[in-house]
Amino acid sequence: MLGLDQDFFEDEEVKLHELAERNYAIPLLWLMLFRPGDVRMYHDIPLLLASREAALANLARSAPAVTAFLGPGSAGLVQQWCEYIGKNSFANYLLNTYDLKIMEDEEGRFRTELQQWLDEFAQLADGTATTRELAVVTQASPELAAFPYTGRPLPLCGTSFTRSMPWERRAA
Repeated sequence: MLGLDQDFFEDEEVKLHELAERNYAIPLLWLMLFRPGDVRMYHDIPLLLASREAALANLARSAPAVTAFLGPGSAGLVQQWCEYIGKNSFANYLLNTYDLKIMEDEEGRFRTELQQWLDEFAQLADGTATTRELAVVTQASPELAAFPYTGRPLPLCGTSFTRSMPWERRAA
């Protein structure tokens, strides 16, 4: 998860700031910043890109539904994630999916799956989901297959790279 103040597609010199890191997975709470229309292509890599205003609005819109989906024990974690993003004042937020894209076995399949995950997540966030199973959750980590989620927060949020984690590390 990256923060940036420039326009990624327009400016020649873009400074990317890592906010959180997770290789070969998209943590569920990261999806809270984006909507299905936020997929942008950079060469053949799908990126998720949202302005600060859109990301904060998406967080506020999806936080209650994500908390309900994950179970009441997740309320503190979801709130801390929202606060963590809110404290970062970047103009844009970018999720680079390169690690997942290079793992695809069929050209274009990952972009299709990413769009499916975003569509499913949007239904969850809007309260219109008809199932408690999300492909992005079951795909990303077997630990997330059981709901309500009571495991460690790292599969949900990723690991911090340049900033301390805004939540305590403790066993479930």
